[in-house]
Amino acid sequence: LIRQMLRNANPEVSGGSFRKFAASWLDQREVGIEDSTATAYRNAVKYANRSLGSKSEGTLHKITVGDVEKIQADLVAMGLRSKTINHHVSVLRRILRSAVDKDLISKNPATTTKGRPTGDSKRRAPFSVDEWRNWWSPPPATSGRA
Repeated sequence: LIRQMLRNANPEVSGGSFRKFAASWLDQREVGIEDSTATAYRNAVKYANRSLGSKSEGTLHKITVGDVEKIQADLVAMGLRSKTINHHVSVLRRILRSAVDKDLISKNPATTTKGRPTGDSKRRAPFSVDEWRNWWSPPPATSGRA
Protein backbone atom coordinates (compact mmCIF):
# COMPACT_ATOMS: atom_id res chain seq x y z
CA LEU A 1 0.00 0.00 0.00
CA ILE A 2 2.83 2.40 0.83
CA ARG A 3 4.57 1.61 -2.48
CA GLN A 4 1.29 2.25 -4.30
CA MET A 5 0.89 5.60 -2.54
CA LEU A 6 4.48 6.59 -3.34
CA ARG A 7 4.06 5.59 -6.97
CA ASN A 8 0.85 7.57 -7.24
CA ALA A 9 2.53 10.59 -5.67
CA ASN A 10 5.67 10.23 -7.77
CA PRO A 11 5.54 7.87 -10.76
CA GLU A 12 9.34 8.12 -11.12
CA VAL A 13 9.65 5.82 -8.08
CA SER A 14 8.29 2.92 -10.16
CA GLY A 15 11.32 0.68 -10.40
CA GLY A 16 13.76 2.13 -12.88
CA SER A 17 14.03 1.78 -16.61
CA PHE A 18 12.60 -0.87 -18.88
CA ARG A 19 16.14 -1.70 -20.03
CA LYS A 20 17.35 -2.36 -16.46
CA PHE A 21 14.23 -4.25 -15.41
CA ALA A 22 14.34 -6.44 -18.54
CA ALA A 23 18.04 -7.19 -17.94
CA SER A 24 17.26 -8.20 -14.36
CA TRP A 25 14.35 -10.35 -15.55
CA LEU A 26 16.68 -12.05 -18.03
CA ASP A 27 19.30 -12.71 -15.35
CA GLN A 28 16.68 -14.43 -13.20
CA ARG A 29 15.34 -16.57 -16.08
CA GLU A 30 18.62 -17.66 -17.67
CA VAL A 31 19.54 -19.98 -14.81
CA GLY A 32 18.69 -23.57 -15.70
CA ILE A 33 17.16 -23.01 -19.13
CA GLU A 34 18.33 -24.23 -22.52
CA ASP A 35 20.83 -22.04 -24.36
CA SER A 36 18.42 -21.66 -27.28
CA THR A 37 15.68 -20.39 -24.94
CA ALA A 38 18.06 -17.92 -23.30
CA THR A 39 19.12 -16.70 -26.74
CA ALA A 40 15.49 -16.23 -27.79
CA TYR A 41 14.76 -14.25 -24.61
CA ARG A 42 17.85 -12.07 -25.13
CA ASN A 43 16.85 -11.40 -28.74
CA ALA A 44 13.34 -10.41 -27.70
CA VAL A 45 14.73 -7.94 -25.16
CA LYS A 46 17.33 -6.63 -27.62
CA TYR A 47 14.69 -5.91 -30.28
CA ALA A 48 12.33 -4.35 -27.73
CA ASN A 49 15.10 -2.03 -26.48
CA ARG A 50 16.06 -1.14 -30.06
CA SER A 51 12.46 -0.38 -31.00
CA LEU A 52 11.82 1.66 -27.86
CA GLY A 53 14.99 3.69 -28.43
CA SER A 54 15.60 6.23 -25.66
CA LYS A 55 12.26 5.33 -24.11
CA SER A 56 13.82 2.05 -22.91
CA GLU A 57 15.91 4.19 -20.53
CA GLY A 58 12.77 5.82 -19.12
CA THR A 59 10.71 4.49 -16.26
CA LEU A 60 8.60 1.38 -16.74
CA HIS A 61 5.29 3.14 -16.28
CA LYS A 62 5.91 5.16 -19.45
CA ILE A 63 5.70 2.05 -21.68
CA THR A 64 2.34 2.15 -23.45
CA VAL A 65 0.15 -0.12 -25.57
CA GLY A 66 1.30 1.99 -28.52
CA ASP A 67 4.94 1.19 -27.69
CA VAL A 68 4.19 -2.54 -27.65
CA GLU A 69 2.38 -2.22 -30.99
CA LYS A 70 5.37 -0.31 -32.39
CA ILE A 71 7.72 -3.08 -31.27
CA GLN A 72 5.50 -5.61 -33.04
CA ALA A 73 5.34 -3.48 -36.20
CA ASP A 74 9.14 -3.05 -36.19
CA LEU A 75 9.56 -6.82 -35.98
CA VAL A 76 7.21 -7.22 -38.95
CA ALA A 77 9.21 -4.63 -40.90
CA MET A 78 12.38 -6.62 -40.17
CA GLY A 79 10.83 -9.53 -42.06
CA LEU A 80 10.66 -11.93 -39.11
CA ARG A 81 8.17 -14.80 -39.26
CA SER A 82 4.92 -14.37 -37.35
CA LYS A 83 5.79 -17.21 -34.99
CA THR A 84 9.03 -15.42 -34.03
CA ILE A 85 7.24 -12.08 -33.65
CA ASN A 86 4.60 -13.69 -31.43
CA HIS A 87 7.33 -15.22 -29.28
CA HIS A 88 9.09 -11.86 -28.87
CA VAL A 89 5.83 -10.16 -27.88
CA SER A 90 5.10 -13.03 -25.48
CA VAL A 91 8.47 -12.47 -23.78
CA LEU A 92 7.73 -8.75 -23.55
CA ARG A 93 4.31 -9.56 -22.08
CA ARG A 94 5.96 -11.79 -19.44
CA ILE A 95 8.51 -9.12 -18.52
CA LEU A 96 5.81 -6.52 -18.05
CA ARG A 97 3.60 -8.99 -16.13
CA SER A 98 6.52 -9.45 -13.76
CA ALA A 99 6.67 -5.67 -13.28
CA VAL A 100 2.95 -5.69 -12.42
CA ASP A 101 3.48 -8.57 -9.98
CA LYS A 102 6.23 -6.56 -8.26
CA ASP A 103 3.91 -3.51 -8.04
CA LEU A 104 6.23 -1.48 -10.28
CA ILE A 105 3.48 -0.73 -12.79
CA SER A 106 -0.27 -0.95 -12.34
CA LYS A 107 -1.19 -2.43 -15.72
CA ASN A 108 0.59 -4.54 -18.34
CA PRO A 109 0.48 -2.61 -21.64
CA ALA A 110 1.25 -5.78 -23.63
CA THR A 111 -1.88 -7.71 -22.61
CA THR A 112 -4.07 -6.22 -25.33
CA THR A 113 -1.61 -6.80 -28.18
CA LYS A 114 -2.94 -9.56 -30.42
CA GLY A 115 -0.72 -12.27 -31.83
CA ARG A 116 -0.05 -12.36 -35.55
CA PRO A 117 -1.50 -15.14 -37.71
CA THR A 118 1.15 -17.82 -38.18
CA GLY A 119 0.25 -18.82 -41.75
CA ASP A 120 3.58 -17.48 -43.01
CA SER A 121 5.49 -20.01 -40.92
CA LYS A 122 5.86 -22.83 -43.42
CA ARG A 123 7.96 -25.88 -42.75
CA ARG A 124 10.73 -26.31 -45.25
CA ALA A 125 13.52 -28.74 -45.79
CA PRO A 126 16.85 -27.52 -44.44
CA PHE A 127 18.54 -28.26 -47.79
CA SER A 128 17.34 -28.38 -51.39
CA VAL A 129 17.72 -31.56 -53.48
CA ASP A 130 20.65 -29.98 -55.35
CA GLU A 131 22.35 -29.05 -52.08
CA TRP A 132 22.00 -32.65 -50.88
CA ARG A 133 23.45 -33.95 -54.16
CA ASN A 134 26.41 -31.60 -53.92
CA TRP A 135 26.95 -32.60 -50.34
CA TRP A 136 26.85 -36.36 -50.90
CA SER A 137 28.41 -36.65 -54.33
CA PRO A 138 32.03 -37.74 -54.42
CA PRO A 139 34.62 -35.02 -54.87
CA PRO A 140 35.78 -34.41 -58.41
CA ALA A 141 38.65 -36.61 -59.44
CA THR A 142 41.99 -34.92 -59.64
CA SER A 143 44.29 -35.98 -62.34
CA GLY A 144 47.91 -36.45 -62.45
CA ARG A 145 50.80 -35.63 -60.49
CA ALA A 146 51.42 -33.29 -57.70
